[in-house]
Amino acid sequence: MAYKQAGNLPMMKAALKERLAKRTIGSDIDGFLTKAKAIDALTANDTIDRYLQKVSG
Repeated sequence: MAYKQAGNLPMMKAALKERLAKRTIGSDIDGFLTKAKAIDALTANDTIDRYLQKVSG
């Protein structure tokens, strides 16, 4: 993901949430919100590879 390589954390989080939204089934709002909160909590020092794997296709 280009934002990760560029070190642009806010844009990386936005891109992750956009991908997550496209892959979330409409009835799983709670699941989406839980994952979105986890993405919001990411910091520059976190390893985000597991989030990228979950929401990237």
